[in-house]
Amino acid sequence: MRGLERAKGVADAILFEGYILYPYRPTAIKNQQRWTFGGVFPEGFAGEPSFNETEILLEGGKNATVDIVIRFLHTQHRQILGPDGKPTPSLDIEGKLHVTWDEAALRETTLRNLPLRELVRAPCQESFCFSEEHRAEELRAGTGEIVGAVLRSCEALKCGFEARAEALADSLYRLRVGLRNATPLAGTPSRAEALRLAFLSTHIVLIARGAEFVSQLEPPDELANAAAACKQSGLWPVLAGAPGERDVVLASPIILYDHPKIAPESKGQFFDSTEIDEMLALRVLTLTDAEKREMAATDPRTREILERCQAFTREVFNEMHGALRSPREAPRLAVGSRVRLNPTKRSDIFDIALKGRIGVVQAIETDFEDRVHVAVTLPEDPGGDLGLQGFPGHRFFFSLEEVTPLEPGAEP
Repeated sequence: MRGLERAKGVADAILFEGYILYPYRPTAIKNQQRWTFGGVFPEGFAGEPSFNETEILLEGGKNATVDIVIRFLHTQHRQILGPDGKPTPSLDIEGKLHVTWDEAALRETTLRNLPLRELVRAPCQESFCFSEEHRAEELRAGTGEIVGAVLRSCEALKCGFEARAEALADSLYRLRVGLRNATPLAGTPSRAEALRLAFLSTHIVLIARGAEFVSQLEPPDELANAAAACKQSGLWPVLAGAPGERDVVLASPIILYDHPKIAPESKGQFFDSTEIDEMLALRVLTLTDAEKREMAATDPRTREILERCQAFTREVFNEMHGALRSPREAPRLAVGSRVRLNPTKRSDIFDIALKGRIGVVQAIETDFEDRVHVAVTLPEDPGGDLGLQGFPGHRFFFSLEEVTPLEPGAEP
């Protein structure tokens, strides 16, 4: 399903949001206490939720079913032992650095083909467990001598799950899905210890067959009250397929809009979507050789970021610098269109000087208030190449009402 692939692309970005932050090293203060959205902790750990749930409306026939995909990260502690067998923050073996770090393993469970009508009669209640894991790997010098070890361990986790549906009207259902961290909690653990017993970045993907979900953000008028009555706790459901598709929902700990997608200009994850890819890439390149070495040793995911940034060309950076999105409100205009300028605001001298001139559309953009702006350059401008690069003074902005499209071949 294309909708499911699209949803998982966004879900993967959410899964690792906050996993590790720039400068991508464990010695950085901000990375010494990991935080992620969507943490579900064992019951009794002070100040943190032990469950989450989401409700969403569906319109479907008598044979409608849903698949429910549960996904989260599970902390995997990686400890480095020195030649004496004692834990150490880092170990350098013939130029290769090994560091202690809490990695993360993806946990995913799918419940398939749950009939909506059966969920109305009785809830589906399940529990699933992930066993405790311990693995050791010897570290050897070039001579074959054992000079240390890597220990990886995961604590056991237990998850309680419930799905139930309520028939609101003919072919209209409210589906509720909830998770609970049922892992036993012994004593009073520290936050770092509790994180190893938690579900991190927890989210749920819902796939409907023979049914369609109703948008929580923009429900039809006749379903607005029913949608408003849906309760959310730690998860927010949005339509996750392509625009117009309603068979896949992503219930995320981060509030998204319907039909979210990864920007095509993004070349990979940086684990911090509040930052700009271009800025983070440039910052990575300013790290010292020692800092880059530590970053590469921290985690395979951070090593991939480093290698990706170091391989970026000037063309890649130009693509990351910005993107043009043509709004639906300007169907007659496109990049390259010729327009006659008729400024009406008279906000500066250019509005007077450019009146009646012919411009070439270079971009159609929207601001944060959804107002549409048309960026043009002038064919006779001797600095037109600067306008093409986006320099102010050679690129001018007008509203849709201030430009008149010219037919191809029309005389000025």
